[in-house]
Formats: sequence, C-alpha cells, structure tokens
Amino acid sequence: MGVTGGLAAMIGPWFLPVPGLAGAGTLVGAGLLAMTAVLLAGMLALELAVHAAAAPAVERAKNVPDLAAAVNAAVPADAPVAVYGFYEPSLDFYLHRAVHRIRGPEAAAEALAWLAQPGDGVLVVTGRNLRKLQDDHGAVGAECLASVKTFNPAKMDWIELVALRRRRGDGRAS
Repeated sequence: MGVTGGLAAMIGPWFLPVPGLAGAGTLVGAGLLAMTAVLLAGMLALELAVHAAAAPAVERAKNVPDLAAAVNAAVPADAPVAVYGFYEPSLDFYLHRAVHRIRGPEAAAEALAWLAQPGDGVLVVTGRNLRKLQDDHGAVGAECLASVKTFNPAKMDWIELVALRRRRGDGRAS
C-alpha cells in the first residue's frame, strides 16, 4: 500500500458521506504512512550496511592495480600493452596508457603475432587462454611478469590474469 495507500486512506474518507469515517481514515492513513516510513528507514539501513561491508571486500578482491603496478615497474611508460581474453577499463587507468584489445575469431593467432613483434611490450592474458595457446602452439616465447587471481565483476567470477613480456630475437626479455 505504501505512501499512495496511506494518502488515499487519509484523504478519501473526507469525500464520503459517512459520519466519523474521516477521523478513522486519517488514523488508518497516518498508520500506513508511519509503517511505510519505518520500512523505508529499515531498507536504507540494510542497504548502507551491505554496501559498507561488501564494497570494500569486492575492491580488495580486484587485483588489476597489482598487475598494472608490476607491468609499470618492468617496462617503459611508452611500451605498448595488449589484452587477450579479458578487458576491464580500470586496466587502462592503472597502466596510464591505452590498451590494445585482441579479440575476434583470429584472436589467438593475433596474440601470438603480437608477442612475436620486436621491441618491448606486454600482453595481459587470462590463465585459461594462455594454457590454450601453450597447448595448441607450444611455448609462447615470453617472460611472465606477474600473475594474479582477480575477481571479474562483469562475469561475477574469479579469473587468473598473466602479464607476459615480449622477448627479443636473442631470447632475452626486451
């Protein structure tokens, strides 16, 4: 019933030709409004409590800042970064650079080609996609900079992210 029902119970009886009904309607309506206010206050308190407890826990589970810090510490600020099998806008933010997204039907081949390019660069890939690349193509020829298990809020699931650094033609990391 809520606010609408409370107001209707308070105002409606004033227009009906029944003696004493207006006062009773006002009491019923005021009671409904009071109950609505109590329910709304309770819902607000519950919402605030859930957000106060859950939001920090979800933020602690996101390890994208840790992965980005490892990448930023290992490669120059102008080194390109690509992602394969994962994308979260916060990665661009924490890396302080634009991230190239590798996706589509030829994504695996493009990721391998990207790693084979000369020069410094980092590929961030899901652990599952890295294992698939290794199963299908053998060693990917890249140095593992960092690996984190992180919560992906878009899919409401945990995933492993691996940052791979390209290797130069001589087999050493760039």
